Amino acid sequence: MSTLTIYGKANCLWCKEAKVLAERYMMNYEYIDVGYTDGQKELMARLPEAQTVPQIFWHDRHIGGYQEFMREIENTLGGFAEQKI
Repeated sequence: MSTLTIYGKANCLWCKEAKVLAERYMMNYEYIDVGYTDGQKELMARLPEAQTVPQIFWHDRHIGGYQEFMREIENTLGGFAEQKI
């Protein structure tokens, strides 16, 4: 399993933005589409109370949605990756 997992749906703007943010910071991630039964079952097994997407896990710790992911990156990585872009 990747250290970063993004659960989302194809038509979700914030899910797409979460992937863009991970790519901007050169993070390897696994994207699981909950629009399919297997993806939905996996998310419900990990986070039964989930009602929205994206739901993001980093190092097996639930981060939350896009906004929480963005704050976590800023708190953890700071501007490190932005300096390389």
